[in-house]
Amino acid sequence: MQVSTPSISPSISIVITCYNYQEYVGRAIDSVLRQTRQDYELVVIDDGSTDGSWEAIQKYRVRAHRLANGGQRKACIFGVEQTTAPFILFLDADDELLPHCVEIVLAHLDDNVSKLQFPLLRIDGAGNVISKAMPPLKSFRSNTLGRSILRTGVYQTPPTSGNVFRRNLCSFLSSADYDRAVDGIMLFAAPFF
Repeated sequence: MQVSTPSISPSISIVITCYNYQEYVGRAIDSVLRQTRQDYELVVIDDGSTDGSWEAIQKYRVRAHRLANGGQRKACIFGVEQTTAPFILFLDADDELLPHCVEIVLAHLDDNVSKLQFPLLRIDGAGNVISKAMPPLKSFRSNTLGRSILRTGVYQTPPTSGNVFRRNLCSFLSSADYDRAVDGIMLFAAPFF
């Protein structure tokens, strides 16, 4: 059993939400516990899984909560409420972080960052990489992104696990009235924050 020792003053919160990912959630947790930089806090939220996910989560000595099934948005909101760091990374239960992820991410965060995005690698069930990094992304640090979004209505961004959000940006989760693409409202709002 691996133990998560939370940082006294974490720089980043990692929230894993899980619904029926018994086969993968342990690997997601392990990937966080193997980080080269330890000033994070980890919270795992089980959204009423029916497949043994909760039992898999309990094998780890990490902060974990089991909710009645209410959907990913409610699980994410609850997870944010359990954390304290200024930045939040939502990690889907079937995703994994590379060992230097937290170290690299924290090197790029400052008071002016509302969202940081990074590409993801697709892996198979055995953990083998099966594609190049996706989507191919550029870094945006200027106001040109906001103008581009106003003009086109879109920008290229990875799915949930490829994003880190400033805590106050996550407040948009509670005002959303839908449970699909739970990160969508934050992804759209981030360039304007």
